[in-house]
Amino acid sequence: VEISVEAGSIELVIEVANSTSSLPPVLPPSGYGIVGMRERATLLGGDLTAGPEPPGRFRVRARIPIGIAP
Repeated sequence: VEISVEAGSIELVIEVANSTSSLPPVLPPSGYGIVGMRERATLLGGDLTAGPEPPGRFRVRARIPIGIAP
């Protein structure tokens, strides 16, 4: 897993990426994971993107405003 956190004067950017697995998940999906994260980011005025990346990786990126632009 790779985690990146960047805090600037106007936004916080968090990225998490990992290798995907061909094995089925241990627990059944709840349906709230990415949808819930995206809803929370939007409520804070930000955005969230998530999806597969080549080769065999998955990345989640959240951008949350934390200040006022000069």
